[in-house]
Amino acid sequence: MEKRMWEQEYPKMPEAFHKALEDTVKENVQMELKAQTMEKPGRRKYKKRFFFLGVAVVLMLASLTTIAKKKFDFKEYLRLDKSQAIDEIFQYNIKVKVEEEPNLPEWIDREWVKTWEKREDNAPLLDVKEVMFDGGQLCIYGTPTESGKEYDLYTHRLVINGKQLDDPIDTWDDGDRGEDYIFIADVHNLDLECPFEVTLPLSVFISGKNKRSENQDLTFTVDTEAAVTALPDQQFVFDDYTVNVTGLKKSVTSFWGKVSLDWTKEQQKASMKEKGTSIWPTFERKDGTFIQSLSVTDEESQSSRNNQWYFRERLPSADEKSVMLCLKLMTGVPPEDTIFENGGEPKEPEHLGEDMEISLEP
Repeated sequence: MEKRMWEQEYPKMPEAFHKALEDTVKENVQMELKAQTMEKPGRRKYKKRFFFLGVAVVLMLASLTTIAKKKFDFKEYLRLDKSQAIDEIFQYNIKVKVEEEPNLPEWIDREWVKTWEKREDNAPLLDVKEVMFDGGQLCIYGTPTESGKEYDLYTHRLVINGKQLDDPIDTWDDGDRGEDYIFIADVHNLDLECPFEVTLPLSVFISGKNKRSENQDLTFTVDTEAAVTALPDQQFVFDDYTVNVTGLKKSVTSFWGKVSLDWTKEQQKASMKEKGTSIWPTFERKDGTFIQSLSVTDEESQSSRNNQWYFRERLPSADEKSVMLCLKLMTGVPPEDTIFENGGEPKEPEHLGEDMEISLEP
């Protein structure tokens, strides 16, 4: 692609974007080195944050081009502006406390921290405008204060009730404007009950300069009327296999759980002979329309293999009574990414068995 075309297609990245990536790389390298020195025989190396770095790049690039230059609508951004009965999961007028000393991860090089520029005024750099907590996801929206406008802010950590999340959070900003910041964390596996305390550890970069400022930790209380409903386990028995849906829960915006597949001995034997066989669940409304998949935790993602899968899906509407579960089967899939047939067209997955109606009622 010519340089002119590249510049037209992709806007210039703000300095904070480059600095955030540089900062994250440094922190990840330090953490990986520490993990290797502490690693015991047979212990899996810690690689999650390197994976997240790639995800962060994609998300931040997307955010720079998708947030419109108009008055920001948090509900619209979260695709909840047309949903019903969601006001109770939003919180406004949040009081923020600035911690006297930022809580730095133990793996950060303290000599590097000493090079960060000190601020004379430790007033809040971010005004937390809105919080959305539905029991499964925590979303924070803020704008920079007058002091904060001199800086670019970023984080990939979140502390809840004094404990840091195992999975990193997504930081989205609006690029050149620097007026809107969104922090999103998947917390569906924490079984949180309101009220609870959140600390947002901000990495701070001096706008327009190749300099790092000291961190700032902002603490506030989340207290919405979020409610999570546990749903009964559901089972679907077919001639060759049985499908179990367990650990099913739902909030006002999403539902999650685990799908496991039990084969007969004959079917299991046949499946093993089919090299590259891949099976996965999809969810649809009764009318066949697509249901958006949401992220699961890193641990759940690693456990979703063989004949069980963790899932988290957006609830089509708050009053949805049921959804359809479909199992897709693709055979002969090579171990690499070459899942295309001649001509470059993707291979169409085969629908495995009957549609299963998952009840979303207690």
